[in-house]
Amino acid sequence: MNITRDEHHQYLIDGQRWPSVTQVLGRVINKPFLNRYREKLGTAAANEVRDAAGTHGTFVHALASLHADGEAYLPLGPDDPYEAAKLQIDAFTAWYDENVEECFGTEIFVAHPAYRYAGQLDFLLRIRGDKLWTVLDIKSGASVGPEVRAQTAAYRDAALATILTDMGEKGCRRAVLHIPSGEAAGKLRFIPHDNHAADSQAWLSVLYVYRWLKS
Repeated sequence: MNITRDEHHQYLIDGQRWPSVTQVLGRVINKPFLNRYREKLGTAAANEVRDAAGTHGTFVHALASLHADGEAYLPLGPDDPYEAAKLQIDAFTAWYDENVEECFGTEIFVAHPAYRYAGQLDFLLRIRGDKLWTVLDIKSGASVGPEVRAQTAAYRDAALATILTDMGEKGCRRAVLHIPSGEAAGKLRFIPHDNHAADSQAWLSVLYVYRWLKS
């Protein structure tokens, strides 16, 4: 299975376009608190906040991946965004060095051949003392919503259907590592997702509604 992603973050699997996990969830799952926030700020201001948060989150993910890959980050100068993310990165590296035994890879493209969706794993790693791999998703925003359980279930199912099966693995764990910014920066939370059957069913229901809306 050949998985690529274009500049618009659209996934192509063997030349066919499949929806991404985040695209599906974003279309179907309503977030009333975000709608109220946008109404309070106004569309233009809310878009600026969203874009800035997205850029910051991407940077945190990138630095976390560099650490897992054993590569050093080289500062870019006085305006380097590293300073704004330092507390988050320090919290991540301390957690990673203490808890991770082995990392299979970072930013891994996966796709489910039966349900025809794709996505990107932040990390596939093994926690110290555990025999199973863990699909780990990093969240750097202020909170972690319940829809993230469906997101990690989708990633786990796709990984099990492809790369983990190829490795001879029959099981996999999943979790979120919440590394908030702002006043809570540095206060990291490891959140395991253990109810695989319910969360996987929730994901498939969302995927069904997504395709129904597009039909």
